[in-house]
Amino acid sequence: MLTSRLMGPLLGCMVINLNLTTCRSPAESDPVPPSQAAAPAETKLEGVDTSQLTAREKAQWSAHVNQLLAPCESTPVPVAQCVKEKRDCAACTPAAQYLLEQVQSGHTKAQAEAAYRARFAADQVKSIDLLGSPSRGPGDAIITVVEFADFECPACKAASPALDKVLAENPDVRFVFKNFPLDMHPNAESAARAAMAADKQGKFWEMHHELFA
Repeated sequence: MLTSRLMGPLLGCMVINLNLTTCRSPAESDPVPPSQAAAPAETKLEGVDTSQLTAREKAQWSAHVNQLLAPCESTPVPVAQCVKEKRDCAACTPAAQYLLEQVQSGHTKAQAEAAYRARFAADQVKSIDLLGSPSRGPGDAIITVVEFADFECPACKAASPALDKVLAENPDVRFVFKNFPLDMHPNAESAARAAMAADKQGKFWEMHHELFA
């Protein structure tokens, strides 16, 4: 049984302990449990279908498009803002789609950003002189495919029907042919010259297909 002599010190200790455990700065607040923290808003962009992504993948993709800058140097805003505001950069929607593919492939943040830079960074672009080269498709196409080929190359011949199929299914794509005759093929240069002679007569693609055939 507690005596009055012991009761006083015990109550004092209880008051001190209560003050130590509850006293804090007026500006201090209880931490929010991670489960209750506000989740980042999901980004939705016109022309990009994210319906097949998991919640984690949507968050990862949203972070990419809101942090990485648009592909055009003249448009120094994030990819998402570029698409939403319909900025003058035709590569923004393809860039958002490309980042979606990176996420779907299971790439880490670092891997996706490295791939994005390799694909879209201005200092990674290599200029190819297309003047005078035979071409098919619209001159102002967003996508231009340039093939360097040898008419005596078996692999080039095998690729030709596949390229024809791609062009037939995508009439908005431009296709440019560059002669690349290899020294190991004795007839390659003559074939290239014949193709360019046909081009001067407006018959390059007819000759192109005959040579591969």
